[in-house]
Amino acid sequence: MEVNLNINTGPARPVGSRPPTPPARPAASVEAVSFQDSAALDRAVRETTAVRSEAVARAETLVANVKYPPAETIQAIANLLAMKLPATGE
Repeated sequence: MEVNLNINTGPARPVGSRPPTPPARPAASVEAVSFQDSAALDRAVRETTAVRSEAVARAETLVANVKYPPAETIQAIANLLAMKLPATGE
């Protein structure tokens, strides 16, 4: 009887499958990257509206309420999730 003590064999692959390929290296150096898109992104971030304080206040109120969401809502979500469960033969 032969015992193989090498436990670092890695995960099993299906027959005929290729080993995973290493990630590709970037073709261009960091100095050659164009930053035109980052300028547009920066402009879009600066033009974004401020936080909606009324929405934040409403959310804080709802989170503080122990009866939110209502039991009927939780039951309706549970029923929808139960309909998506796979049928078992047991």
